[in-house]
This record gives sequence, C-alpha cells and structure tokens, in this order.
Amino acid sequence: MQVFNVFFKVLWKGHRVPIIIYTVIFFVLAFMFAYMGNDSGQMFEQTELDICFFDEDNSAESRSLIDFIGENNNIVTLENNDDIIIDALYYERADCVITIKKGYAENLASGNTDKLFEMRKMHNGYSEILMDMFLEKYISTVSAYISAGENLSGAVKNAETALSEKAEINFANFNENDRPVNYTAMIYFRYLSYILLAVLINTLSDIIIEMNKKDLRFRTDCSGIKASEYTFLIFAGSIVFVLLIWFIFMLVGMYFTDGIYSGKMWLAVLNSLIFAVAAAAIAIFISCFSIGGNVITFLTQIISLGMSFLCGVFVDQSLLSEGVLKAARFLPAYWYVKANDIILGSSAFETSEIISYLLIECGFAAVFVVLTVLVRNYRRTAA
Repeated sequence: MQVFNVFFKVLWKGHRVPIIIYTVIFFVLAFMFAYMGNDSGQMFEQTELDICFFDEDNSAESRSLIDFIGENNNIVTLENNDDIIIDALYYERADCVITIKKGYAENLASGNTDKLFEMRKMHNGYSEILMDMFLEKYISTVSAYISAGENLSGAVKNAETALSEKAEINFANFNENDRPVNYTAMIYFRYLSYILLAVLINTLSDIIIEMNKKDLRFRTDCSGIKASEYTFLIFAGSIVFVLLIWFIFMLVGMYFTDGIYSGKMWLAVLNSLIFAVAAAAIAIFISCFSIGGNVITFLTQIISLGMSFLCGVFVDQSLLSEGVLKAARFLPAYWYVKANDIILGSSAFETSEIISYLLIECGFAAVFVVLTVLVRNYRRTAA
C-alpha cells in the first residue's frame, strides 16, 4: 500500500491546483453554454447593424431600399468625409457605410446589376458579410421579378414583400412520448469529454512519470516490492483517481438533469465512464515517454482542444465538413459525441448504434493499453 499512498501524495502535492482550476473553469463554461442556449425558441435573433447610407441616385427605388434595410437595422447619419467615415468605422459608431451609386434605378431596370453599391467597412466580420449577402439577394430578387414581366416599382415592392417573410423554425424532437430534449444535460455531457481529456492527461501522465523517475523508483525497489506489484499499485491508484474525477462530474451532472439519473440518462453516464477510461488510457500511454511537465501541458492543450474541435464538442458535427468528420472517426471523442447526441435527443434513438459506438470507444481504450504495454516492454528491453 506504500506505493498506493505515494501515488496520491504526488497527486495532492503537485496537481491539486490544476485539477481545481480545470474543474472550476469547466463548471462555469458548462453553466454558461447550457443556459445560454436552453430556450431553443430564442436561439436565433436578428442582429441589428449600424449602417450609414449615401444615396447618390436619390430615386424612389434607392430610398425604398434604405427604408427596407432600416426596418431591421439602425440607420446612422455621417458627414460624407473620408476622415469622419474612417473614424466612425474604427470606433464602431457604424458597422458599414454603403454608397448607392448614381444610376442605381436605371441600371437595375436594365439588368445591369454590377457595381450598384460601394461598401466601406473596417473588417470582414460576419455582420458585414451578411449585409453583402443581403444586398446580393435583394438585387437578384428584384431582377427576377423584372425578368418575369414586372415593372421596376412593382418588382421592388414584390421583392421586399418576399424578403420580409420570416421562416418559422421548429426543432425536431426524437425523444419518446414527445418529451422535450434535455438540452442542458446534452451540452454538459458533450463538454465533459473535453475536461476529462484535459484533466486526466495533464495530471495522470505527469503523476506516473513522476513515479517512474529514477530517485523515487530506486527507493521503491530497495523496499523489496516486486515490479509486478509496483505496476499493479500504480494501476490501482490510476483507476481510483479516474473514478474519483468521473464521480465528481457525475454528481454535478445531476444538477443539469434535475435530480437522480433515470432512464436513458444512465446510458449517458455509461458513455462518459467509458470515455473516461479511454482518456485515462491515452494519458497512461503518454506517460511511457520521458517528457517534462511543460511538454505534457502542451500536449494536453493540443490533444484536448484539437480532439474537441475536430470531433464536434465545440462545434456541432452537423456543421463540420465531410473531410473533418472522416479524420475525426479515428478519434474516440467523435464516437462519444455521436453516442451522446443519440442518447440525449438531438438524433433519433437507436439502441444498436449506441452499443456500437460504446464498443468503439472501448476499442480505443484497448488499443492504447496495448500500445502502452508494447512501448514499456520495448523501453525495458532496450534499457
């Protein structure tokens, strides 16, 4: 038991601070992301831009465009002076400045839609890009009505009516008995994969490397403990540590599920446990190499953040490109997220798929265990 005790002494002495920091940051982020998006009916809101127009055409059609854009944005007034405009853009008193060029109405009626506007902005933010897209859509819609036989004024009116239509967004619900999706639980368990990777790699790898340093290992060997017993006790300490970290997160997770876990939530709990084992296997594999604490911290960020971005933790998998998803299939977090989405309701529930994903995660854990054994045997033989 002496080795077991030393394991936790090393853990408490050198790693309690990063564990606490990671855990607190994760809980704060979990609360923020879970409750920022909990009201699905408020997830999409119109962004109002501060826009300045200079109407060189001064026609009924150009004024109609300004009024139409002003319905959902703020129209600001600036002096037509380059220094004043640049200053307003720099200090964000205006998001963009749009000049409607002279001949706008005449060119629009004739189908000559190139270079009808001049837009000035400080950067290509998403808001300014959306305005570019809106202007293109507005002009193409007016041109379509003109091509269909409408006169210019009628085409502008019909285009504005069509573009004013707002789509009603309904979120699909795949849970049984039409129960609402537990969004907070889904977000909590999804982000849990990131923190499990970060905490276990940053701490468990460093602890095992510390335990295997010559000074500590030689003193242990002098005590008469067999190598097999020493390895077993470190392995036991690692298991207890992983289960303790996982159990703490499960206790907090009950807050996001409104009490004791029940029904399908136990599958989410099982999924997180299997992933915790896989993350621990990765951490133990990293400990096979004699690397310093700074390198481990660097690897922690690369692996945890990289895997989270590629596998759909921070960005939903439906928004990732096919190429990214193909690469992510070779990482355990990808299968964890897929299983989590099915269990907690953002995808149709399929028991066979969940089981297959859980088995794949177990496979990743087994692969890293085998790699760890092979590397340790090779290093021992080479030594």
